[in-house]
Amino acid sequence: MIYLCSEKKSSQKKITIYPNPSSGVFRLDLESGRNSIEVVNSFGQVIYLKETTSANEEINISDQKKGIYYIRLVNLDKDLSSSGKVVIE
Repeated sequence: MIYLCSEKKSSQKKITIYPNPSSGVFRLDLESGRNSIEVVNSFGQVIYLKETTSANEEINISDQKKGIYYIRLVNLDKDLSSSGKVVIE
């Protein structure tokens, strides 16, 4: 008996976050196309989620506590994923 399985692999691209550290307002440079942006706190809770077609997106999480936040970006058209961190001071 032979079992076949396929795995969809996505490419990774470096994410550009600035300014970093930030006061809670920062920008992301994005790939062209449809992008999903997710910001997660240190407890694993999604605190920001947005789908956009903009090439440059401003994120405002200034209402959150100081700390490290993790960003996951997925280009839905090109199957590219990126991740990064931003420090809120």
